[in-house]
Amino acid sequence: MKKQIVLGTFNAEKYWRDAGLATLPELQDKSAAAVVAAMDELLFPLCGKSDVLITRRALDPEFKGYLGEAGFDFSSNHEDLETDAGTDDAGERCVFSLLGDRLGSESFGTLLGGATVLCPYAVLPETAGLEDRLGIRERQVDVRTVKKVNSKEYSHTL
Repeated sequence: MKKQIVLGTFNAEKYWRDAGLATLPELQDKSAAAVVAAMDELLFPLCGKSDVLITRRALDPEFKGYLGEAGFDFSSNHEDLETDAGTDDAGERCVFSLLGDRLGSESFGTLLGGATVLCPYAVLPETAGLEDRLGIRERQVDVRTVKKVNSKEYSHTL
């Protein structure tokens, strides 16, 4: 059975959308952004017994225990990926680059050892670099393709 690393972010467009494109007016809501940043916990159903769920913040041990009692058996990080919690730019960096920064640590090295598949919720510009650093051979689709398929330009030409 292949060991997968499951991770992702639910606001993926933020990381690959061209800054020069028009946007709709919006109000910045740091509370809502914090909720979206924590939604990576919702990826647990994608994990099998040998898989690892990587989340921006370590899962609460009681929540992890509850999931285990409900039949969801997987490994997860016990340390936060993000070390700048509470700062103005917390939640700004994507989980791929945050994990890349932590690969040298003993806890993440042990946790991810033997993984052969990266199973991201969304492909970001940093995905391929993380695959390289992890030695993952099964590659995700190129981020340029993701941008094209998810852009308004693509749907407009249909």
